[in-house]
Amino acid sequence: MVQQIYIKKEVWSKAIPTTIEDLKHHLYDLFHCHQLLDSFLDIGNKLVMSGEDVYVYIKGKVNSVQHYFNHSYLSNQITTILLQDTNDKVQVSEIIPVLNAEDLTPSEVQMHVNKLWSLNQFILLYLSSGAGRGLELTRLHSFSKFQEYFNCLRFYMRSEKNILHGVDNNMLVPHFIPPSLARFIIILNVVLYPAVVAHPILILPSIDDAPKKADLMFRK
Repeated sequence: MVQQIYIKKEVWSKAIPTTIEDLKHHLYDLFHCHQLLDSFLDIGNKLVMSGEDVYVYIKGKVNSVQHYFNHSYLSNQITTILLQDTNDKVQVSEIIPVLNAEDLTPSEVQMHVNKLWSLNQFILLYLSSGAGRGLELTRLHSFSKFQEYFNCLRFYMRSEKNILHGVDNNMLVPHFIPPSLARFIIILNVVLYPAVVAHPILILPSIDDAPKKADLMFRK
């Protein structure tokens, strides 16, 4: 319930799954290494972010161990699920976009980039926990200050409301991006956006358009 407007559960409960479908639709056309991409996006694989070093450990095989116990009045069996240790990992640097693919025109690639960037803004504003206004997207700190936090991504927003009136009591508000979306945000900011910036033709949308694009994705 927001301002006497109620959004039914069957609507809002589909927000994240629908967003993931949209992300994959546009993302997979720009990458040919789908197996690596799937491994990185799998939230069952342990995520590690240490400065510029970003990778996931691949989960091992599942073993079940049976435990039995007896009591004078109780007898039961407990199954413990154990993951085997594995040193296999996927570095985010191994996941390389293909922005000059023969099956896509530059305008089609730019369309995918624009849609992914808009979804990125939508996730930050509407699908992360914490209060925020669209204008705050234009003042967001760099991605290097995002932190991995129990498989989520943590970042901060700060309102400048009332500052022009001489009042500055606004604190940084922590936001958390859920695990199911966090790794998409990492791929976009660590892999795709730098490649777009380095491309001779492609460009990233203006940050000034972030509130409008986030709102557009929300309305969809």
